[in-house]
Amino acid sequence: MWNDPQEINVSLHLPAKNEYIPRDLSIRSDVLCLDIAANTSHPRCILDEPLMKFWYKLDSTFKLPLDELNGITYDANIAGLGTSLSVYKDKLLLEVYGFNDKLPALCHKFWKQSKVSCQFDRFEVIKEDMERACKKTNMDPWSHAKYLREQVLLQNFYTVDQQLTVLNGLSVSDLKSFIPELFSKLYLVGLFHGNLSEQEATSLAKLFKTNFSAQPLPVELMYKDHCICLPPYANPLIDASVKNKSETNSVTELYFQIEWAVRSDYIRSEVMTDLLMHAIVEEPLFDQLRTRSSSEKAAEELRSIEKEDVINFYRMYFQQSSPECRRLATCVWGCNTDLIREVRPGSVQVIEDLAAFKMSSNFFGRKTCQKVTRLNS
Repeated sequence: MWNDPQEINVSLHLPAKNEYIPRDLSIRSDVLCLDIAANTSHPRCILDEPLMKFWYKLDSTFKLPLDELNGITYDANIAGLGTSLSVYKDKLLLEVYGFNDKLPALCHKFWKQSKVSCQFDRFEVIKEDMERACKKTNMDPWSHAKYLREQVLLQNFYTVDQQLTVLNGLSVSDLKSFIPELFSKLYLVGLFHGNLSEQEATSLAKLFKTNFSAQPLPVELMYKDHCICLPPYANPLIDASVKNKSETNSVTELYFQIEWAVRSDYIRSEVMTDLLMHAIVEEPLFDQLRTRSSSEKAAEELRSIEKEDVINFYRMYFQQSSPECRRLATCVWGCNTDLIREVRPGSVQVIEDLAAFKMSSNFFGRKTCQKVTRLNS
């Protein structure tokens, strides 16, 4: 019967060929020469041009035939591939992950689909969803505390009210005219990390280069998220009442600002920060922590750190008597809290006029990094 059916149903057929199923599952660090595989402790720049800058790091630790560079199509997801395009402040963030053998095919597919004209028929629905989300902002005291922290630390910060004002006045024509303006000047920074050879990473970088023909973004517009540089002994506090008038819980978040990237031993400083804030607070057995680390370089640094080093690090950056102790407290008070009766230590600088506070403050430049460590209470 099956050899000679009387009737064939066209809906019954094998699925189409999945072009994303990998054929090459070899581990690149195993086939490359030992010198190249060993020299992978830091990402290395493989393309540096006015329009874009790409970094490359071969994975020689986990040795998996996957690259986390999230899907476009059903086939790609089935084959363990995908992409994610999101907005982070004033930047677009593209992530691509999957088996390295089919990453070029996925990237080609992404660029092909991204060039299709945008559909504006759902503009009003999406706009209404965004307006609703903005109005719900800070209803949770935890997120409200984070909002206050960013409002103080970031030089450029747009409040929810400012965003709503702009959003309410937007039209479809505004969006259509903005798209070519958005992509007229660009600067791309990327990292290829995983089971890729340098030649494969360079090939992917050229793919990005081929698909972007915009003018380079001016240097002064590349880095706008300047963070405030808290002065020695800084102990400012900003507070607010909960937005949800039936919320009885209060939240206090304490942040310590540690300038580690300007130091020659920045890896050691970062490890001690993570060790002190994320490990010792939760697990007091210091000696057991020496075997835990997310990177080879950090693991090497961790093995050289003694208890006395951590104690001295704490005294320098977390003890209030130290000039290097710079902290910021953000408090969101519950509906039953009387702000006038709150007793605050004399050393706390309550920020009454945020605009004036930021105008009188210094900010880190684009070449100077800072690390913010958070303590929740």
